[in-house]
Formats: sequence, C-alpha cells, structure tokens
Amino acid sequence: MAAIPPDDGKTVSTSGIAALLGMSPATIRAWADTREDFPRPCMGLSKRTRRWDRATILAWRDELRAKIQGPAVSSEAQASTAPSSNE
Repeated sequence: MAAIPPDDGKTVSTSGIAALLGMSPATIRAWADTREDFPRPCMGLSKRTRRWDRATILAWRDELRAKIQGPAVSSEAQASTAPSSNE
C-alpha cells in the first residue's frame, strides 16, 4: 500500500486546511464530501487520509472571501463619497 508523503509545504491535510481556515477537521471533511466548489484532493488513500494542493486551497479560500465581502473599494473612491468638512 502506498503511503502519503509527509507534509512537504505544497500539500495540506484535512487538519492543515482546518488550521488555515480556523475550522474543525470534521467541518473540512464534511465540506470535502458535500460542497461541489470545494477543491478535490490531489492524493489520498481514504476519506480520512487525503492531501490537497495548498495553493489551490488558499485560492479557494480567497475566492470565497471575495464573494462574501464583495468587490474591494479603493480608499480614493471612499474618500470621494465621504462628506466634506465644509458641510
């Protein structure tokens, strides 16, 4: 039986994803099994022994944050909509 290599910094385990996202490993396992948008593992022996590409997980996390927070507004645009001190 082939063993999954130790963490090489390029891949991340369920527990590693949980630490990155501030979630429990059980939540990550559930997301991996049920969310269609959750990245597929790049290697694994079972549902409990899987590894994901770290860069893919971070990109997925950033994409979710952008969807939740909406487009970023530049500080210049915010300043132009702020009331002036003369009003």
